[in-house]
Amino acid sequence: MWFLLNQSVLAKAMLARVLLLQGKVAQSRALAAECLEDAEREKDKLAIAYALRNAVCPIALMTHDLAAADQAISSLLELVTREGIAFWNSWTSCLKGQLLVLQGQYDDGISLLRSGLKARAENGWLMRNPEFLGSLAEGLLASGEAVQALAVVEDALNIARQGRQLWCLADLLRIKGEVLLADAPLDLSRSDLLFAEGLSVAREQRCRFYELKIAAAWARIMAGSDRQQTALDLVGPISAQFDRDVDLPALAFARGLVASPATTRGGDRPASGTCH
Repeated sequence: MWFLLNQSVLAKAMLARVLLLQGKVAQSRALAAECLEDAEREKDKLAIAYALRNAVCPIALMTHDLAAADQAISSLLELVTREGIAFWNSWTSCLKGQLLVLQGQYDDGISLLRSGLKARAENGWLMRNPEFLGSLAEGLLASGEAVQALAVVEDALNIARQGRQLWCLADLLRIKGEVLLADAPLDLSRSDLLFAEGLSVAREQRCRFYELKIAAAWARIMAGSDRQQTALDLVGPISAQFDRDVDLPALAFARGLVASPATTRGGDRPASGTCH
């Protein structure tokens, strides 16, 4: 079935996401845009949907470019609805759910992710489900449903390992660490082990994008528990590997920590904030 699709678009879409995982954010965004332009120039509707679904939408979501994500998801939804590409409706539900969770609309995001994942399970679709389950777990955690969030992220980890969808394993370990920390905020040992494992996986995979996310999340916790210098030692080297013009929440936190006078003199804690 893959040979029914534009092979150049398929290759560019996959490469764009790989570049992002390697930390090459600007190149990733540029190639995703090029991939979509190629499909639109050919007026190939399936290729346009594929470029949006597998490159433009996920890259915008992962880099927190929420305006671009909203536009791309709307375009994908309009296309699959107009052309009757029914089997991709579950994809658009999950992508829209991810966006709503990032926007803080947790109830609606959780509902869309659940309905999309249910439809995918009924049709035997497993691709990218661990990533979508990770977003569902984050939405549940933000809604105060730590027990449900833990069950969901455990499911995501099992699917990722059994189905060899290991590209998002490091980030799922981060999510599980944050869920456990929310459930027992005074017990840092369990989350520390998961953050350490996630960092090890990201480094082994040479996945700088997730290495940065995990380091920033762990450093935020360290800085809040009087381990400021350890936090700085963790995020300083990885954040320095990204271009100065790259704008990511994790990078903003890491750079703020590096620049904080409180960190260097061991005084007041640096301001906390989301770094996902």
